[in-house]
Amino acid sequence: MTGLVLAAIAELSALTLLVDGAAPLLPLARFTCLGWLIAAGFLLPRRRTRTR
Repeated sequence: MTGLVLAAIAELSALTLLVDGAAPLLPLARFTCLGWLIAAGFLLPRRRTRTR
């Protein structure tokens, strides 16, 4: 669920093209999404088991 919230913030950062007040959303979205991606990568299992 947090990934969807971060994705919504990243989409809202496109408002910077229309409104200068939305400029702080750019680094907020970029760096928090990067941190989320790194955390999600560490939570993935190292090996997958085959199922038939």
